[in-house]
Amino acid sequence: MNKLPTLIRKIDQKIISDYAKVSGDNNPIHLDPLFAKKSQFKGTIAHGMIIAGYFSDFMDRIHGSDWSNGGTLKVKFRSPAKPGDILSISGKIKNNPAGTTSDTLVKYSLQCENQRGESISTATAEIFINH
Repeated sequence: MNKLPTLIRKIDQKIISDYAKVSGDNNPIHLDPLFAKKSQFKGTIAHGMIIAGYFSDFMDRIHGSDWSNGGTLKVKFRSPAKPGDILSISGKIKNNPAGTTSDTLVKYSLQCENQRGESISTATAEIFINH
């Protein structure tokens, strides 16, 4: 598999709160520290779609507008991202499409880890490219 450059993103409460405003997802697990402290997570957590957006940003940096015009993403969430987490989004090409002359489906295996090296989310991405 071909390894790709890593994308680093820091999660903070402002990012979470801003996402809640634009998405309309005002669940207190994301916004209310007192409520969230009593949860299994012991504090507020980022919306899963923030992480999915980071995966999409990662792919956009590789494929540009081709990604937003035709890429697909399937995400699995393992554990939440919390304020203060520094996330590393990385990926590998799962297949080797080199040498083809027509539209080729390129498959990626993606991972998001926190600063402790814990995998918090994985994804598969696919995109047709022209050679």
